[in-house]
Amino acid sequence: MKVEKIQFIELLRFIAALLVIFVHLPTTNFGAFGVDLFFIISGFVMMYSTRITVNNFFQKRIFRIVPLYWVCTISVFFIAFVTPDLLKNTTADFEHLLKSLFFIPFDKNGAGHFPVLFLGWTLNYEMYFYLIFGICSYLFYKKRDIFCALILIIIILSCKTSTNIILSVYANPIVIEFILGMIAYRILYEKKIDLHLLILSVIGLVPILIYLPEKVFASETAMKTTIEAVQVHVGYGRVMIEGFLMFLVFFIFYYAFSKKRLPNQLSLLGGGSYSLYLTHPYIIQGFEKVVPLFGKNIYIDLVCTITVLLITILISIVIYKRFESPLNKMLRGYLNNRNRG
Repeated sequence: MKVEKIQFIELLRFIAALLVIFVHLPTTNFGAFGVDLFFIISGFVMMYSTRITVNNFFQKRIFRIVPLYWVCTISVFFIAFVTPDLLKNTTADFEHLLKSLFFIPFDKNGAGHFPVLFLGWTLNYEMYFYLIFGICSYLFYKKRDIFCALILIIIILSCKTSTNIILSVYANPIVIEFILGMIAYRILYEKKIDLHLLILSVIGLVPILIYLPEKVFASETAMKTTIEAVQVHVGYGRVMIEGFLMFLVFFIFYYAFSKKRLPNQLSLLGGGSYSLYLTHPYIIQGFEKVVPLFGKNIYIDLVCTITVLLITILISIVIYKRFESPLNKMLRGYLNNRNRG
């Protein structure tokens, strides 16, 4: 069964990817909260896409995430192997490659939790969430969000002091933002305030209420290890500020655009948001090396910024139209034919 796209979600996906681009442009230094918006969208979309059935849940998630991510990851590894001087912290380490391809967190050469394709750190969280959500959907369908949230929170609370990089990554409270997305679905599409929603909301808030003072006011100088640095970067303070701000933005966009017919081009931009997210840093770096004009003056910076934005968006659309979408349709078609057979 094909899930109908929600236009305001496609708009939000594109905006989230655009925000992350601004983080990596040499002329700007904001937009990291695009990741928080992505996580909230993911929580919402997983609830929406399974509202009728959870058949082939894992296969569909793999078809959507893995092909392009593997291509980009292997491409970066090849660059590290052939011309390592072009990259900063990435080396042609086959163990790193395997862990990256299979979404296993690791400390990359002392830089922290970053796979070979460094933006893949967010996909490690996505796949972790999909795994837990998928299992809960098969076992506890009607209460899949409650059980998923409960498991996420138990892991946060039980592993928060772990020195193991994998456990520390999974214990980062940024995963609460997936719960915020599931709460948004219950409010906006179930349209009722009931015990189910109350339980889900309480579960999501428990670790914040317990550990917020400790995390928000902790001295940065006390955070010396890589794992602790990662926890600060995506800690409780981030959830309380960026997470809840993007939660509010999500609702604003719902009420502003959900009942309006938006241009069809938005579906194209939203569809290409994944490739835009994965490829933009390397397009930006390539542009900087070929056309080293950033930093000359404000006018040239403005022209270069607009040019890079247009190039990254156009390339992402081409990748989506020529690679992502056709491959996804082919894989889903194969899956549907196998199920009918």
